[in-house]
Amino acid sequence: MLKVDLHSHSYASDGTLSPSDLLLRAGKQKLDILALTDHDTTEGLEEAADAAKTHRIKLIKGVEISCIWNKSTIHVVALGIDKSSFTLQKLLTKMYAAREQRAKKIGDKLEKQGITDAYQKARSMCKDGLLTRTHYARMLVDNNHAKDMKQSFKKYLTKGKPGFVKGKWAELKDVIKVIQAAGGVPIIAHPLRYKMTNTKLNTLFSEFKNFGGTGIEVVNAGNNPDKTKFLARLCNEYDFFASQGSDFHSPGGFIELGKIPPLPNSCRPIWNQL
Repeated sequence: MLKVDLHSHSYASDGTLSPSDLLLRAGKQKLDILALTDHDTTEGLEEAADAAKTHRIKLIKGVEISCIWNKSTIHVVALGIDKSSFTLQKLLTKMYAAREQRAKKIGDKLEKQGITDAYQKARSMCKDGLLTRTHYARMLVDNNHAKDMKQSFKKYLTKGKPGFVKGKWAELKDVIKVIQAAGGVPIIAHPLRYKMTNTKLNTLFSEFKNFGGTGIEVVNAGNNPDKTKFLARLCNEYDFFASQGSDFHSPGGFIELGKIPPLPNSCRPIWNQL
């Protein structure tokens, strides 16, 4: 059985490992296939591709794109992309600008909470890459404003809290078109993390399918067996291909690269289509 992880991050976005070190870790975990899917950037893919050859791992080139559907933020993992696609890079350039604008607003809000130099401190943690809420969460922990990442988000960075700023992303249907233009396949990442009702989730899947979506992430490190079984059933109902991924960001947490349950036998693996 192939060991596959199709959702991971490097320090090109909000992970803590370089793309090379991520592939080194993938090798130690004996992965056969890994997708690097940094948030809204493909900057780490070239380095990752070189490292993948060294460790004899098949690298799937990917990116995780934030988008808006029905006023909710949804993350779509694009797998098998051509990173040189002009249409894709045009979108990602806009995303970078939007993220940077949001990051500065978050910094300003945290300054008003008495957290001095919030933006500069968070910026120093992101290796000149995308500055995300995860960097702010780490900064808040390092500067003793929160005991851990979970508390950072809960106290400062989620909706209704003093450091929250809503992202201005592209619409889901437009993001799918861009992914397809880049030769990639669109997958809804961690579908149950959006905390939708079953009715709204079914509406999302139906529209995603109509827009040209290919599949959903059935297995994720955050799922328990019941959630995986539920997603597997919906995956088959909508005739989606199934993906699996750890959403790994950094060593030392409860999520480890490649440490995910196998895909249910009833599902069609997306990696057979890549």
